[in-house]
Amino acid sequence: MKCAVIDIRGKSRKKLGNFLITLYILNLTDLFFTKFLLWKAPDLFREANSFMKLIINGIEPYFLKIGVFALVLIYWYWRSEKSNLTQMKRSIFVGKVLIGAYAIINIMHLINMIIYLKVS
Repeated sequence: MKCAVIDIRGKSRKKLGNFLITLYILNLTDLFFTKFLLWKAPDLFREANSFMKLIINGIEPYFLKIGVFALVLIYWYWRSEKSNLTQMKRSIFVGKVLIGAYAIINIMHLINMIIYLKVS
């Protein structure tokens, strides 16, 4: 009985790990798209995130989006080891929601990139 629970959670944990890796990649593409568009066409595009707007031109976004975000995701994955099945399902759901949000943001960046290429 106990092995079945561990097996189910193990598969869920692997699934969560895949979601977190996808989330990290989408986060990095968001950073690079944003920096590129603001660098190449600052008159056409602006940072929509009010917190990032203050620090987007420095090195801080790299520190936050690469380093701190990675630590948060690693901690999330590490904490999932001690979670029960209900908590694991919630984590996977939140991961799916965040992936959806980042996917929308990245699609908007791709559209903006097409606009930039047509204008320039």
